[in-house]
Amino acid sequence: MDPLKPAYTVVIATMGRPELLRDTLASLAAQTAKPYRAVIVDASGTGATKALCSAFPEELRLDYQTAQARSAARQRNQGAFASDRETIGV
Repeated sequence: MDPLKPAYTVVIATMGRPELLRDTLASLAAQTAKPYRAVIVDASGTGATKALCSAFPEELRLDYQTAQARSAARQRNQGAFASDRETIGV
């Protein structure tokens, strides 16, 4: 692992809460020690969350994924499997 890159990935399981997700992503973007990547696993079934993610700056390194199952635990696991960091925040 590159010691100059942040050591953690944030996994966010979401469904139908674009306003709360916007606030969460804005908070991540404002951090001085940003995560290496943020994996968003969305079970909404609409395009609102994906559109929201694409509006954030690339420096936040968002990875949008459609949930394979509507289950917060399974969504977190899906996001964790997508991470290449040793530390994961959910």
